[in-house]
Amino acid sequence: LTVVLLVALTLVLGVDAAKPEPFYFEKLPDGGCTDIFMIQASDPFTALNGLCIDYLGPVVKIPPERLFVSSNVLIEVDENTSISGHFVFNGRTMEGMFTLGHGTGDLEGFHAVGKMTNPSGMVFALEGTYHFAPYE
Repeated sequence: LTVVLLVALTLVLGVDAAKPEPFYFEKLPDGGCTDIFMIQASDPFTALNGLCIDYLGPVVKIPPERLFVSSNVLIEVDENTSISGHFVFNGRTMEGMFTLGHGTGDLEGFHAVGKMTNPSGMVFALEGTYHFAPYE
């Protein structure tokens, strides 16, 4: 009975679950943004290019080494379309994690999660997976 139940759950969940796809974009310094970073993305996210990442806080920093930065973020495509999420970055290891979701408009149902790295200077790379699924 347990095996039958597990197989049934797997089949049901498998039908509803969206297959995660690769996700990558870079946060570039300034670029005309009032905050620090601008987005440079490739397909299928080129609509995000040139958009600013608004850091909503709270920003937690541990001076003087700035070992840890954490902030809620918002990316607004237009007045009807946005994504919000959270960035956590460790300045000592130069690595971190991100989650993006709570999409509205054309990005409704958007979910992304992955790692942040600092390949050079003030450029930060966000790489992981994304999918579209209804919010629960």
